[in-house]
Amino acid sequence: MFLKTVGFLAIPLLLLHAGSALAFVDGEVLVGNRWYQLDTTPKENVTSQEIMAAAHIDPIPFVPVSFGADVTLGTLKKGDLPYSGISQAKTFEAALDVMAWIPMVPVITPYVRVRLPVVGTWTEEFTAPDINGNSVKYEATSKISGYDLHVGAKWSPIPLVRIMAEVGKGMETLKPDEYKVAGTKTSIPDSKSQDLGSSLFMVGVEVGI
Repeated sequence: MFLKTVGFLAIPLLLLHAGSALAFVDGEVLVGNRWYQLDTTPKENVTSQEIMAAAHIDPIPFVPVSFGADVTLGTLKKGDLPYSGISQAKTFEAALDVMAWIPMVPVITPYVRVRLPVVGTWTEEFTAPDINGNSVKYEATSKISGYDLHVGAKWSPIPLVRIMAEVGKGMETLKPDEYKVAGTKTSIPDSKSQDLGSSLFMVGVEVGI
């Protein structure tokens, strides 16, 4: 009788674990801030308001790891940049995105996210007078490379929907790539790369299928 009771109680637990491990697809949208530390003298801290959209597939049953991609758009705070006259400053990243989590934890699900940018750009636009005193538009684009490591937690208020919060660190490099004057490409004033560390906090929602 005891064995039958244990077996009866174990069935829903096994089904719950199996259901959490079966392959699934998810989509995520997160918003928050990133704080870049520019490797300048003196060092500059630049705030970026970011929005990230990501999608993953969990292809291996009973293995809590999913693989996917994300796109992240950032708007840099112009007043934080180490020079004046900036009219627009933004970042763009398209990255490979791998997540791993700890299943069966009560209430929340802790997770880790690793991001590897495939395409990353940092673009600044500004207007300044040329040698003749005419107002000219300048555009400088740099490449972002490296990786991000995030940790966070998910909470599911209703089935298939999870509220997310995560913090992260970026270990990246910024290298000048293109310089335009009045829409015409020209030589890059400074092609030296620099370290681009950052910290991040984001909240969002995940929907699973």
